[in-house]
Formats: sequence, structure tokens, C-alpha cells
Amino acid sequence: MVVGMAALFAFALAVPQAIHAQGEGLAGPITVAVSYLVVRAVHFWIFWHVTHRESAEIRYLNRLVAESVASTGLLLAAAFVPILIADTMISTLVRDGCWAAVVLSQYATGLLLGSRSAGVTSAEHWTERYDLILMIALGESVLSVGLGTATNFPQAVHWPAIAAAGISILLAAALWWWHFDVIGPAARIALHAAKGRRRVTMARDAYAYIFLPMIAGLILFSLGAEEMLKWLTEPHPMPLGTALPGPGVPLLFGGLICYLAGDMLFQLRTLHTVTWLRLGTLLLLAALIPVALRMPALAALVMATVVCVGLAAAEVVTMSEARAELRHAVFTERTAHEAREAQWRSRWHHDDPDTR
Repeated sequence: MVVGMAALFAFALAVPQAIHAQGEGLAGPITVAVSYLVVRAVHFWIFWHVTHRESAEIRYLNRLVAESVASTGLLLAAAFVPILIADTMISTLVRDGCWAAVVLSQYATGLLLGSRSAGVTSAEHWTERYDLILMIALGESVLSVGLGTATNFPQAVHWPAIAAAGISILLAAALWWWHFDVIGPAARIALHAAKGRRRVTMARDAYAYIFLPMIAGLILFSLGAEEMLKWLTEPHPMPLGTALPGPGVPLLFGGLICYLAGDMLFQLRTLHTVTWLRLGTLLLLAALIPVALRMPALAALVMATVVCVGLAAAEVVTMSEARAELRHAVFTERTAHEAREAQWRSRWHHDDPDTR
């Protein structure tokens, strides 16, 4: 794991160099390819170490090797082929195309190999890991708000920047609420209730695949919030009442739409339900983009926050009975689990008469 972490760190350091190389350097692209291969090799070794006595798992692992070799070859092609192309635009397209092929091949492998040789032994562990990934992405969106205000440091911070930072945090909290208030806990119970291949396909589709647009939405939202905060903290040649230039507003609203659409797909896949209130909010956010493009940055941010917090508040009212039942079920499960753990550990607490 330490070797894999070191390789992943090298991968993260080399990606910006590979992007900016534009076919003129090999250090970054080759580091990306080699470190990727090391990470995959560590993954395969751990998989083999755990399952080498199970023939079905080894057959599954062997089928993954072909994808890993192909992905590494595509990354090496992304490093060497652009150097042979004189046109910078074409070389960039070739490089980006190779990278996109790597991503598509990895995520398509899960569908092509199917679920016969896979399993989800612990639904609790599976959902907890992916929920933490989503929490990290939400935390990064909060950090982006701080980066937006810190960009022009030591410029004096004024009230529009402070207000925008606080509103952005409230908006990020609303995004957390959309998923973790009802949908996330209910989906965890649904995954617990599923068995066999149905559990595997639900875990794959909902968490491995549908989480992707949700994470992408949070990234877009972070970029838009950071652009807004930069605009509100820097010295302006134009008054703050003018509309925000650049892609900040489309990124912010587009991120909210992408995240909400992904969460609706997640709800549909795990709970087989659709919340019409969320669908209406999705359409409202899309309709408000042209309006927000003509509004001051702070006003556009307030409008987006009112819509998102309004959805969370409306769900608290309209789903009050379901929320109460869900919380009771979760509380009962957790207390029963804690009682079983306490009973198991009570054997360590018995006093030995000879040692009193």
C-alpha cells in the first residue's frame, strides 16, 4: 500500500506536467504511465494475495489484466505519439483521446465482465467508503470557497466577499443534505436488503457509476464558486453590481444541475422512486441560468442558494413521516449493533477472582 500511495502521489504530481507538455516533453507523460502501471500492479498483487486460493476470483483477475495492459499502452501512446505530430492542436487531441479511452475502458470493464465473479460481502463497508468519497468532494468544494477569497490576499476583505463565502458554505450544506438526509441512508438499507447478483449490480451501478456525475457536479460547482469569490474579492474596474464575466455562473448552476441529476439517478437505481419536487427544482435551475447571467455575482449566488435550500426545506416538510420512520429504523439498527458488540466484548471485562 505504501508503494501504491507513492506511485499515486507521483501520478498526481505528473498529471499537470503531462497536460502542459503539449507534445514537447516526456517526463510528465511517462511518469503518468509508469506510476499508473505501478498502482495497478499493487492492486493486482493485493487482489491475488487475498484470493489466490479461489479459482473463480483468479479467472476474474486474469480478465482484468488485459484491460490494465491496454490502459498502460494507451498512456504510453499519449506520451510518445504527440511528439511525432507537428500540429499542436492535433497532438493535443490525440493525447486527450488516449486518456479518454483509458477512462472509458476502465469503467466499461465493469459492465463487460459482468457480476458473476464479483461480490459485495459487506454492504455497510461498501456504502461507507463511497459516502466518504462524496464527503471529500463536498469538503473540496468548501476549500474552493476559501481559495476564492484567499486568491487576492492581502487585499482587504469586504462585506460582499464575507457574505458570498457564508452563502457558499450554506449552499454546500444544502448539497450535503440532498443526499445524506434521506437518500443515502435509505439506499444503504436497500443495498443491505439486496442479495446475490442484484446486490452486486446495484452497488456497481449506483456507487461506482452514478456517483461519477455527482462528483463531476461538485467539481463544477467548486469551480463556479471559486470564480465568484475571486470576482468579489479582487479590485474591480467595474462596479460589483455588474454581471459576473466568464464561465463562473454556468459552472455554478451546471454543477448544481449535474449533482442533482446524478442524485436523482442514484435514487431511481437504489430505491426505484422519483421525487417530482426534485425534478421541478432541476428544471428551475436550468431555467434560471439565463437570468443569473444578467445578475450581479452575489445576487446570482443568493438565488441559487434560495432554490437549493428551498428544496431541502420542502423535503423536510413533505417527507416528514418517511424521514421519521427512516431515522427510527437506523437508530434501532445502530443500537442493536452496539448491543451485540458490547455483549461480545463483555468477555474481556470479567474479573478473574485470583487477580482482584
